[in-house]
Amino acid sequence: MTTDVLATMLLCDAAQVVGGKLYMLGGGWTRVTAPNRPINMSLAIIVHVPWSLANERMKIEVGLRDDDGEPVVIGDRAISSAGAIEVGRAAGLKAGERINVPMAMNFNNIQLAPGGYVWECLIEDRAAARWPFRVNPASEPAPGSG
Repeated sequence: MTTDVLATMLLCDAAQVVGGKLYMLGGGWTRVTAPNRPINMSLAIIVHVPWSLANERMKIEVGLRDDDGEPVVIGDRAISSAGAIEVGRAAGLKAGERINVPMAMNFNNIQLAPGGYVWECLIEDRAAARWPFRVNPASEPAPGSG
């Protein structure tokens, strides 16, 4: 059903959706120097829904994984978020056009050890987007990151 569903995803400092538009601050970073310190991060996501899947409910999940592909767990909780989307066809939309659905997911006070990580976005349990990033040790600054 969802083989055509793709997503565009950026890691950023903050994101929100207002009036059908995606707003973000500090978007597109791939390195941060904040080992074992609480940081906030957001995912700015646009789901590109094919015309043929309008009015179909679809499960969406994002999760943080480590270099080994394992879910990142803090305490007893995996760093993830899940929900569902369903979008209708707007009046005047041409047959065959994709329908964009903007989303913002915010994660606060996450403490990560130095190393590589990747955010994964799954739609109906299929990979739709990925965003890798690194947490640098305190001795390795990342220009423009924070």
